[in-house]
Amino acid sequence: MSNKNISILAVTIAFVTTACSTDAEQEAREEAEEIMHMHDISFHTSGNGDPYIGTHHGLLHVNIDNQTMVWEGSPEERHDFMGLTILEDGVFISSGHPSPASDLGNPLGAMRSEDAGESWEVDVLYEEVDFHHLVESPADASILYGFDAYNGHLYSSRDAGQEWTIVNEEDFNDQEILEIFADAEDSEVLAAASPYGIYRSEDGGGSWEHIQQETTALSSTPYDDGHLVYGVGEQEGWFYTEDLGETLEAYDMALPDEPIIAFDRHGDTIAAGGTEDSLYLSFDGGASWEIWIDKGEPIAP
Repeated sequence: MSNKNISILAVTIAFVTTACSTDAEQEAREEAEEIMHMHDISFHTSGNGDPYIGTHHGLLHVNIDNQTMVWEGSPEERHDFMGLTILEDGVFISSGHPSPASDLGNPLGAMRSEDAGESWEVDVLYEEVDFHHLVESPADASILYGFDAYNGHLYSSRDAGQEWTIVNEEDFNDQEILEIFADAEDSEVLAAASPYGIYRSEDGGGSWEHIQQETTALSSTPYDDGHLVYGVGEQEGWFYTEDLGETLEAYDMALPDEPIIAFDRHGDTIAAGGTEDSLYLSFDGGASWEIWIDKGEPIAP
């Protein structure tokens, strides 16, 4: 394997306040004029079907029907969102760091929102963990895994994020984790990707085997009986895997213009965020792409 490290562009975000609606639910929403430093993308599959993006300066709602992009929540709720995941039941869960307008402590722990990101409950692992990656098990929606970049620990939850347990304190405390993804059939089986390849655990994260050294995963999402992966390393591009990355089959899908650090799919719709702060949307399963954010600037059709 090449020792080449994978660096992910990190830049700041700027936004301009726009006029507010008289509707109480719309008062806090501001149309985004510049979006940078995307962390995660997740579709609200049990709700409006739209993708939401966790960014360095807030939660962005990409309204596909209206072709608009607005910040969710008041300025006090526009945190630095890490690990954004929308659960099967519609609950939003995330981690990260408080908004400059907030008086909350740092880090925010495992936050939950039951109103699509308008407000957040901050009482689980508050000021203890910074989950850079969170994943819901496709095999059991009550089981979540989270990687705490603050301490280098892997956690799991058996009740959809209400309570958490450390399952591994040693294996990744000196590595950057790029992605974690869980097996489609066995909730105890999961994978973690680092700049040195992909590792697999068959005991809920307690122990790990290095299964892939040539290519690693920048991002992934469940797909059919396995996962669709954006990989980098000896090979780069889209891959399909049914064994969490031990074997990676090149997937015939159009490539956006930059490496993809976060993406999610809902039916034939795929939302993908790139290293240069561009957002790509495909409505035909990846056969073609539309650019909705071009290097931080919204340009939705």
